[in-house]
Amino acid sequence: MHTRHRIIGLVVLALCAIIPARAQLTIEPTVSESLGTFHYSYKVNNATGTDVSIVTLSGLFAGGGAVMNLSAPDGYLADYDAGVNLLSFIEGDHAFLAGATSAAFTFDSSYGPGLGAFEAVNIEGDVLTGAVLVPATPVPEPSTTAAIGGLLLIALVLRRNLLPKSK
Repeated sequence: MHTRHRIIGLVVLALCAIIPARAQLTIEPTVSESLGTFHYSYKVNNATGTDVSIVTLSGLFAGGGAVMNLSAPDGYLADYDAGVNLLSFIEGDHAFLAGATSAAFTFDSSYGPGLGAFEAVNIEGDVLTGAVLVPATPVPEPSTTAAIGGLLLIALVLRRNLLPKSK
């Protein structure tokens, strides 16, 4: 009976050690918009105790214009694979060092932000996960927005003219 309690206690301690490590790697997104183009900037904040080799973002909208003008800070690499719809930030000359925040990875997109996920692999092979904003929402073109607005205005006018007037 005591052995069973010890095993359960060790399992609980191991889970407690793993869960905070996963919660300590975060992606800090910044999103701005100008003339229908969204500018994304991501910093990798590695507050874990080990260096990280690669960070991959998923949940990006599958389509043309999802990622344009991708750039990585010095010492890192960045890759967008449209076939599998993954954006990767990769160690080059530098890993994502334990206790440090990277400089920003940037790109533009015609898609607005939505919720996606990230996975990171540390140098020990552990997978760390979390949620992050990614370009996921298609934004209607200005002509589409104007057409929809015009149709709504016509519907409102017709409704006012067709409904009987109250006295």
